[in-house]
Amino acid sequence: MPLEELLVRLNVLVESERAGTRGLLAMVHRCEGTPLESVLHDIARDEARFCSMLSHHVSRLGGTPSHETGEFLEKLLKRPTLEAQMTLVDRGQRAVVGMVDAIIPCIDDPLLRQDLVAMRSEHIVNLARAASASE
Repeated sequence: MPLEELLVRLNVLVESERAGTRGLLAMVHRCEGTPLESVLHDIARDEARFCSMLSHHVSRLGGTPSHETGEFLEKLLKRPTLEAQMTLVDRGQRAVVGMVDAIIPCIDDPLLRQDLVAMRSEHIVNLARAASASE
């Protein structure tokens, strides 16, 4: 994959993770005192960590990390119920896994590959945690 294309894709992930972080933190307030509260807080923390990790890689590879927030945030906040928001969170997490799956085979950089594999795994774990907590 050409470097410019990789940097674009990584910045899309940066924006997605930033949107996820902000959206999940907003959702935490809707479910205070429930088991879902701590799960969403933990997932938001992971999203923030991945946003930072991805931004670091963009910089390390000579690009400029995006400071934008993905459109996911606006879509999430417009959902009228927590259940509708959780459905969108599930789709968003799955979309990120798909984006990472598409990128990993094209990456020669071992550090980036390792971090993306870990990010993918964590998203899959978080999908299961969110599903269990919202039942």
